[in-house]
Amino acid sequence: MGQDSLGTASGPRQGTGGPAPGGGIRWAPLVLLAWIPLLPLLLQRKVVLQHDLFLSDLLHSHLPYRAFLGRELAAGNVPLWMPDVYSGVPFLAQVEAAPLWLPSWLLYPLFPPHVAFNLSVALTVALAGSGAWLLCRELGALPGAAVVGGIAFALCGFNICHVKHPNLHAAAAMAPWVLWAVERALARGDGRGWPLFGLLAGVQLLAGGPQIAYFTLLAASGRVAWRLGMAGLAAWRARAASVLRAPSREGAGFAVAVTLGFALAAAALLPAWEHTAASPRAGGMSWEDASRYPYPLADLLTFAWPHARGSVWNVTYPGGESFQWENYGFAGTTTLLLAGIGALAALRGRGQRRGRYWVAVLAVAGLLMLGPGTPLYRVAWEVVPGMDLFRFPVRFVVLVDLALAVLAALGWTAMLDRLAYGRRTTRVIALAAVAVVAGELAIQQRAQLPMDDAGPWRADSPVAAAIAADGARGRVFHLDDYQVWDGVCRANLGFRNGYEPFRALAGVPLASGGIPMGLRTAGGYVAMPHVRVARFWTPFQHEFLDVIHQPPQWDEERGAPGAHFQGALDRAGVRYVLTREPIRAADGYRELALFPEIPLQVSVNGAALPRAYVATRWTAVDDTSGAARWIFRDGLAEPGVPAIEGAGPSPAGEGGAVVPVPLVERGTEALEIDVAGAPEGWLVVADSWDEGWRATVDGQPAPVLPANGFQRAVRLPAGASRVELRYRPPGLRTGLALSAAGILALGGWLALARRRLTSG
Repeated sequence: MGQDSLGTASGPRQGTGGPAPGGGIRWAPLVLLAWIPLLPLLLQRKVVLQHDLFLSDLLHSHLPYRAFLGRELAAGNVPLWMPDVYSGVPFLAQVEAAPLWLPSWLLYPLFPPHVAFNLSVALTVALAGSGAWLLCRELGALPGAAVVGGIAFALCGFNICHVKHPNLHAAAAMAPWVLWAVERALARGDGRGWPLFGLLAGVQLLAGGPQIAYFTLLAASGRVAWRLGMAGLAAWRARAASVLRAPSREGAGFAVAVTLGFALAAAALLPAWEHTAASPRAGGMSWEDASRYPYPLADLLTFAWPHARGSVWNVTYPGGESFQWENYGFAGTTTLLLAGIGALAALRGRGQRRGRYWVAVLAVAGLLMLGPGTPLYRVAWEVVPGMDLFRFPVRFVVLVDLALAVLAALGWTAMLDRLAYGRRTTRVIALAAVAVVAGELAIQQRAQLPMDDAGPWRADSPVAAAIAADGARGRVFHLDDYQVWDGVCRANLGFRNGYEPFRALAGVPLASGGIPMGLRTAGGYVAMPHVRVARFWTPFQHEFLDVIHQPPQWDEERGAPGAHFQGALDRAGVRYVLTREPIRAADGYRELALFPEIPLQVSVNGAALPRAYVATRWTAVDDTSGAARWIFRDGLAEPGVPAIEGAGPSPAGEGGAVVPVPLVERGTEALEIDVAGAPEGWLVVADSWDEGWRATVDGQPAPVLPANGFQRAVRLPAGASRVELRYRPPGLRTGLALSAAGILALGGWLALARRRLTSG
């Protein structure tokens, strides 16, 4: 008995050699039922509003990165450096920003940030659902059952809760596509599967979620190893080495495809790898760091009932060593029941033998997500390359959710195969299952996707308007941005009492949130800053660092920034300081604007040094420790005297002139500075130092040395007139060459395979 044109069953099906032909494509659009809970976003009436430990990772981190990318692309620039957060960070090397992710290039230059984000969420959900549908079909699921699997994965707990992390969401959406290509290559052997796998693996790496790409590669490697193991067992039983020839070729094809996939993404990966060596995470992670944030056993209840442990959004979640939005893996009660049936059918060999591997994925990923709660994770950390690069073992939930979706599709297929109903009745039953799964997930997952009316979040920022009206461009620092957001969250019990209290914060440059407002923030959040920047600016990085001196930001007695911290603000050129309380006693400050409803005061720091200046006196230091001692101790009273690593001795004398010089930006990674008429000394630019910055003085190369621990300094000889600074990420040229080679090799491999298939 065969399959009808709509993919329902009219009798038992035999074998699992891939999807049966005919009609399945008519079911595929039903995967878009996963858009039901997203309709307010698609209609652009709502925005996603989430909060977590670091303010909101979406509103104050990921959305600003993409807004910056869109702004620069619209201006005709491909940004390699982002000067708008801290004192500047490498942009191409920021993996989380996904600077080469194609959907961001298509959406963010064309639409305002919130509109582009809403469209990208819809696109990512569709990408996840269609990929899971293809994977389920390749494994032998009926089209209607594959729709169940597609919707279950598109709206699974991992994907819904990581909408706030667009990079993880996009990488997870690519996972079923990558694994579909592996299954296709193993099942069909037409030569096109492996280059397709390499291409998709490379694209997933560009999505900005290397941990999810790594998990996907583990699953793909396990699938190939499973195939080789089964072939080896068959060869042993048959006493025939020839049985191993085809699987051996498959193993070689897999290895070549993985290599080319990494080559394709090398333009982003190599600069990121080079930058990692200069970040607080250089050298990998210790066992203590890598095993942090495991899955709590108690939260396993949420796979069956999503509200079993309360909710972080209304402060009813009991807490613990991990975060609920990481632990939440609910993919539907119906999905869970069908997955149990699919697992039993696969283990019993009822025409779904390839489903056995997904039972293994479910079991192994389920154990690994427990982290140190199971010995398996320690064994994997010791034995498997790459396991020491990532924290959050809980994120193995993504493979658990995908395995549940796949097994649910296979389980529903097994049930449809056994039904003795006619064609029309079976079709109605198949559609009913799709409706039940889509409806349940649309209702249950909506609670995990808080949305507010779009208007307040798209309105112009009054804070940015006040700063723009001042007429001087300078860095902004919010002295207690975390406390502002966290205070509102606690007072409002998360979102329990609505969204109104948060709307007042929509126009406040919290963390990196000033970037979409056109501001440059000296604070913010970047996961991988340069270690020099991290040492001086990032409160969340201290666990990795030996911090010499962390000055108090606020002096309660004086009602002003602490003296040490004020010195750091002055040297960093921070012109605008935002505080919850008025600055009462600080020289050089004037009030710019007051917003009682937030409450927030914007003050102008008149003592801030210019962004570029020539110093006629300096102090020579050996390293960042020496720079810190100078900034926070000996040089506190001499902010215009920079500490320069590797400089020669300064001229004798007291004091020292600070001569401002004009600076012109060419894009984001090129500066032109007119120093004509400036005295001999050191040009200091109050932007981050990085290995990729190069300088010329009147056309002649000159070294760029670290100043004040994290800034740039260039030696100016007498009579110098022009300095140019340009940034190129270390590893960029090699990365571009490898990416070009990878694209050409994968394209040629696909074309050759297609020709052989056609001629054969």
